[in-house]
Amino acid sequence: MSILPFAIEYQNNLRLTSLNNHFFITYNGTIAEVRMKEDIYNLKVSIGRKLKFFRQSRSLTQNELAEAINERMGTSYSGNAVSSWEMGKNSMAIELLVVIASILDVDIQAFEAESGRSNHDHIPLFDHYEKLTLRERESVQAYINFLVWRRKHGSEDLIS
Repeated sequence: MSILPFAIEYQNNLRLTSLNNHFFITYNGTIAEVRMKEDIYNLKVSIGRKLKFFRQSRSLTQNELAEAINERMGTSYSGNAVSSWEMGKNSMAIELLVVIASILDVDIQAFEAESGRSNHDHIPLFDHYEKLTLRERESVQAYINFLVWRRKHGSEDLIS
């Protein structure tokens, strides 16, 4: 669905604008992008999938992650809260996501949407990973750790 560009002004200080299927609100000179419900849902699901992947790759349960968050932030999250984030049912504040990234030892940018993909695409690796046994996941994580080590040390000739 393509939306034609438009601009609507309300009471001289509020303006709604559409450009290239993106919506923007301008209020007293400040511009903010408005996300559509579907975009927000897809973003929550994408972040949730990645959260689950990173948590499982570190062999943490949802309860253990919740406890680690609570220790750092002085909050009282439960494993059910982690589950709801992973399923995209609830969103979280960016400050919480920063803490989670730190606990899981990943860069916050790892939670960003993939560039060049539509919002409906996802990385098939996550689907396959979820079907693996714990032992297979540990093997995958060990291999990923090896590849990262190899890249860091510039030893690409070790395995071809």
